[in-house]
Amino acid sequence: MAESKRTFQSARMDKDIDDRILPSGTYRDALNVSVDFSEDANVGALENLKGNELIANQNITGLSAATNPNAEVIGSVAHPEENKIYYFVSGDNSDGIFEYDISAGTVNTIIIDSSSAPLTPTQLNFTFTDSLSQASVALNGGITVTASFGEIESLTEDFNITVSTNTTRSISVRVRVPSGYSNSGDYVYGFLTATQQALSQPTANSITIFEPTDLAATSVTLNAAYTQDAPSLTDIGFYYAANTGGSSSASVYSNKFVIQDFVGNSANVSSGSPNWTDPFDTVEPGDVTLIDGNGATISSSNYTYSRHFGPQPSTIQFVSNYIAILPVTIAQTSSLTTLSNALVASQVVSNGTQVSLSTITSPFSKNVTGLASNTEHAAVAYVTNAQGTTYSDVLTFKTSVNLVPAYRPPNNHLFIVPGISSADGPPTASEIGVDGRSVGYGDWEKADGNYYFNTFATSNTGIYLNNPPARASVLSSPGVTINAPTTEFPSLDNKYVLGNSLSSGQYVFTASLAGQTSHAVQIVTSSNATRTATFSLNFASTGVGTTPFLSKGDQADYQYNVSPNTPAVFKIGPYESSFSTPGVIVVPISTNNSGTFGSFSGFDASKLNVSITGKQSGTDYDFYICDTGPAIFGTCPAVIISANPTIINNNVSNVTHTLNITYNY
Repeated sequence: MAESKRTFQSARMDKDIDDRILPSGTYRDALNVSVDFSEDANVGALENLKGNELIANQNITGLSAATNPNAEVIGSVAHPEENKIYYFVSGDNSDGIFEYDISAGTVNTIIIDSSSAPLTPTQLNFTFTDSLSQASVALNGGITVTASFGEIESLTEDFNITVSTNTTRSISVRVRVPSGYSNSGDYVYGFLTATQQALSQPTANSITIFEPTDLAATSVTLNAAYTQDAPSLTDIGFYYAANTGGSSSASVYSNKFVIQDFVGNSANVSSGSPNWTDPFDTVEPGDVTLIDGNGATISSSNYTYSRHFGPQPSTIQFVSNYIAILPVTIAQTSSLTTLSNALVASQVVSNGTQVSLSTITSPFSKNVTGLASNTEHAAVAYVTNAQGTTYSDVLTFKTSVNLVPAYRPPNNHLFIVPGISSADGPPTASEIGVDGRSVGYGDWEKADGNYYFNTFATSNTGIYLNNPPARASVLSSPGVTINAPTTEFPSLDNKYVLGNSLSSGQYVFTASLAGQTSHAVQIVTSSNATRTATFSLNFASTGVGTTPFLSKGDQADYQYNVSPNTPAVFKIGPYESSFSTPGVIVVPISTNNSGTFGSFSGFDASKLNVSITGKQSGTDYDFYICDTGPAIFGTCPAVIISANPTIINNNVSNVTHTLNITYNY
């Protein structure tokens, strides 16, 4: 049968002729058009009108399903001059005429014809039922109320508690009556009921621990995040421990990334970390393994892995009909190793160290210190609410080899330091000959007006004790006599006493020895002193061991320390501001305060942190960690601080600094 096509180029309407013989170009009906013509003319122009637009949720009695079921518009009239439309509505309960103001976007009631006498809007009374109000209560007891008509507010305060069983709540509300009613602007009151769901323990998938960052020899930053499935949290944080002596075998990937959410069906790699962007640039598609939130391996048929280079990160695209269980771990298969005797989550918690975060937010991170270098560690993240605590999977990582040798004393180097004496001077004859051998602290000038000092040499691990180099030659300014003590100890390097008072001025002394690096020190008399750096000591520990303190000698007449927390004052200076070479102090440390420069059992230099509050090592000062310090009646570690008072004080005359010595067990 031939296909019939009709065009409408004539734009002529004819409603009289039979449909079957309607000429081409003639319309029978036209919707959404306007016919414009001049007065008394029988020829006009036909133009399109905009389509209909749904005007929903009108607060008008007679239009809603609640007040007038099966309401239907049966006709409408446009009033272009006023930019308004009038439409006629018929329903089960009433018929009415309504006005829509296009400019204002409002609907007004003209008249309503009910089964009784016609009513105007101001004769209608709005009741609480007319508001169609609803309420809900969140897990934490927060109240939310809504109303289809009118402005609603809750008169009941939030409950602000969680419940262990589903609980029905009664909520008092009020609704402000909308316009168009006899009681417009008034409030109507009522009660709503809602069920507050019982709070449950966070689910296993609600907490994820990510790859660590800032991994170093003795520290690491742990990272984690929780989802909305972890409600009403009261605590978040981590547990970590050395991963030895466990009860499982752990599969460890040295290169992996955890996906928390998706963009469409793509892995959201843009909100992750540089661990995704760079290490996966060179990873082949066949060397990638995906593990879902339940620990199951995702088949490669369910995703496409695209490897990109440069700034664009590699991507994972899941097939459209596959829903991955979050979180998804992407791992480099070839980096998989099996770790025996690994800790499970419960063992990390029971044997490890807990760090709790004061701010509950997601994601969250915590830098932890005091780790053993070159050691496997295990960590879990946790979230806690009133119903219990949920732990993440176990994360394993290995700390790097400690670079402590960078903080070791220089090899074959000589140092000059003040000599110690009773109560900081003057020394007794015995002290000059014997006890004056000790590396001291405080001022160069003692109470007797003389200047006392000694020298020592260092190896790359500490201060020479039992086999020191030959005596150092100490050169001084002309006219200054240097008196060496008459009693020597083979375990001491060298010690000197300035036997005469120095006249007002500035003096430079240099220790020199063949094969050793010389060290110069500046001494100024009190009248010329312009710079002094004083150090108060702050000892701390991050583990369960004894907090270290300043070691002491074995004789009561001189002690570095009379109790663990009352250290003596250490000084570098006095200096004259023009001096450029650094001065030195030596701090012997111990965990045994029984005397004889108590030993430090199991001392590990890699676990010692040294800092000066507000100062940066390598810029304002240098420090060296010694396994063996300046003790002759025992063995204890020591810290050497080398600084120039003019620099470390930032050109201020006298400044007291805090020297922090922390042992990370």
